[in-house]
Amino acid sequence: MTPTEPSSSRPASRVERTTAGVRPTAGWRGADRSESFGEALLGEILDRAHDLPPDRIGPLVADVLGRLGGRRPQVLLQDYGQLLLAPLPGEGLMGGEPQPIDDSEAGRCFLDAQSLELAGNDGVRVHLPLLDGGDQVGVMSVTLDSVDGHDRRLLHRIAGLAADLLVTKHGYSDLFFGVRRRAPMSVAAEIQWALLPPLAMIMPRIAVAGILEPAYDVAGDSFDYALNGDVLHLAMIDAMGHGLDVATTATVAIGACRHARRAGIGLPEIYSFIDRAVAEQFGPEHFATAQMMRLDTTTGHLRWMNEMRLERGDRLLCFTDGLVGEHETGEEQFGEGQLIEWVNQMERTGRGIRAVARSLSHTLKRARGGHTTDDAPLLLVEWRG
Repeated sequence: MTPTEPSSSRPASRVERTTAGVRPTAGWRGADRSESFGEALLGEILDRAHDLPPDRIGPLVADVLGRLGGRRPQVLLQDYGQLLLAPLPGEGLMGGEPQPIDDSEAGRCFLDAQSLELAGNDGVRVHLPLLDGGDQVGVMSVTLDSVDGHDRRLLHRIAGLAADLLVTKHGYSDLFFGVRRRAPMSVAAEIQWALLPPLAMIMPRIAVAGILEPAYDVAGDSFDYALNGDVLHLAMIDAMGHGLDVATTATVAIGACRHARRAGIGLPEIYSFIDRAVAEQFGPEHFATAQMMRLDTTTGHLRWMNEMRLERGDRLLCFTDGLVGEHETGEEQFGEGQLIEWVNQMERTGRGIRAVARSLSHTLKRARGGHTTDDAPLLLVEWRG
């Protein structure tokens, strides 16, 4: 097709059609490329992100918020027990004590995954969730004299970039582990936490939220998931025993599961592959039980050893026996009946999947008298259609 010249009766187009597609015309070179205030703020983070040391994330966020007119900036990270939001240390950041998730303004922002603005004598305190792919890292807080639409847009984008930096730099340093750790952690628990995928994933068709309990002393129970195209792969592993040996068993089981999954084999074959890997490594003295599933996120078709179809909005709860087998001295086991009762109560609150998974785990622990002698992880999946 031969390009046509624009007529004098209408303004010149900024693009022209060619046999190769659409390309800018000379007029496009006259577009304004000057850096706006907002672009400069975000560009400061992007330009330095590549080689930014992990301990400089907090000071960089504080500096950028300061240029926006912000005061008393904080970056709060969720602890491993999902009970507290602990302040990240760093030049320019406000310190303070960890804030309870269930009873603080920042905690309210964290649970609802929504920004929160609270007017005070010194201005407006803004709390924003630090979200990365649906996984909630924590909360960013700052005080401004006033807040308008431009401020909200920039703060939202700064929080998004800060969350991405915290996730990508997490593996380079022990800094974030130290902030999130509020109690001594066993070696077995260290191994299990290193194995985990992100605790939450929120996508248009699917949502996942998990929790490890006891957070600082979990041994051999774990979970895994992966979203490959339209298919969500799920695995819940319960390695028998306690201590470091069982953590090693769980590591082999999860590693074998991922290896087989990535090879593209079917569910029955994955079971056989894991079985051989554990048997060859440990012999008959060690073993693990497992449940693996595949969910087609376009149709809701769920396949495990049996198949079923989910309805839009259905939630699937995966757990190991430690969640229902605990009991206080001389009392009956907690049991599935109480579990179902509490699940139904949580569902009626209408909270999001992250908040429900967290509240369910903590509620069950309180109902057991605060004792958890066996691993009690859970993984909650929501098919959104």
